[in-house]
Amino acid sequence: QGSESIHNLCQRWDSSMQQFGVCVIIGHQVPPELFESMLNESKKFFYGSMDEKLEFNHGKYGHPAGGYTPPGSENVSLSVSSTEKDIPTTTKSNSDPLESFVFTYPPEFFCAPNGSTSPLPSASEYFKQMCRILKKLHCISCLSLGLDDAHYMDSFYEDPQLYSKECSVDRDKITPGALRITHYLAKETEMNEKQIDFKASEPLQQLYGAHTDYLGFTILKPDKRDWQKVVGKDGQCVAFGGLEVFVRDSSPAGGRWAAVRLPTEGYPLVINAGDLIQRWTNDRWHSPLHRVVGHSYSSHEASKAHNDSNSHKKADDDNDDDDVSSRWTLVFFSGPLADKVVEVLQVPAVVGGDQEVKYPPVRSGDYLAMKLNRTN
Repeated sequence: QGSESIHNLCQRWDSSMQQFGVCVIIGHQVPPELFESMLNESKKFFYGSMDEKLEFNHGKYGHPAGGYTPPGSENVSLSVSSTEKDIPTTTKSNSDPLESFVFTYPPEFFCAPNGSTSPLPSASEYFKQMCRILKKLHCISCLSLGLDDAHYMDSFYEDPQLYSKECSVDRDKITPGALRITHYLAKETEMNEKQIDFKASEPLQQLYGAHTDYLGFTILKPDKRDWQKVVGKDGQCVAFGGLEVFVRDSSPAGGRWAAVRLPTEGYPLVINAGDLIQRWTNDRWHSPLHRVVGHSYSSHEASKAHNDSNSHKKADDDNDDDDVSSRWTLVFFSGPLADKVVEVLQVPAVVGGDQEVKYPPVRSGDYLAMKLNRTN
């Protein structure tokens, strides 16, 4: 593209990061069939028995080797303290009604405690595609902030090809990101392909607590039904639910929750900045408070129902008809490496004029460990 197009792109990126800390991208060139393969393979794994899935469990959520985490294991809203960033506190006390599988390094190198390899064959290619997009986001960010080196942020990450096929992983050599496949649990009631068995009058519930992401940029593939209209059992249209971001304003509440609405065509990706991006840019860019809302059990009911009922699911069913109120997402969390120290950038866009440095240097791994320890 020409210099004028790049300049306009950087302006729009900078504006989105300043105002929201979130943007939606299209035209990313990830093959559509890759998204579909990831969804189908995820269903096959998550609709297996709990005993089968627990063979891929390395321990509590956040384990450096990744793997499967069962329902009832995480409460992400606890990662935010009441004094952090002057954000609204949460009263949520239950664990989040979801299960997940995490690759903390390229999936072809994943190793379960029993020696099994990745249960999702397409995850390796998806991981590579996210690394490719991440490099472009870093380049756009460096240009937007006026850095001389357009690849400056990449120096805080590492080439995944440096890994060998072993189960042991050096925690200070984490790859550019971690890929998380998340299954938000369905309400187990009678359904058909056109009707969801909940009423339009039932309020949306919080499925994933209000939080900020911890490190670099997050690349989210949301559920394709987010904020689409579906039909409840009473015949009324109701929103499926989805991702919400807290948008700050001058109101007494300090802001409002806003739905992140997506183009209805194609496979849009949602990008949001993490806490270390906000620290790097000295609050020029925001690490936004966000959450997921939808129709589901409470976390206790969801965990019990999920464990009791998955045996009747068809593991090889590639359509959505049996899980129309489940929610499926692919989340790529990016570094920096655990041993890298993040300091406020010394460029005019960040510390120009009389702006004071708001954050001391922080080691990426220490910051991540602090956040994860709160959520388990």
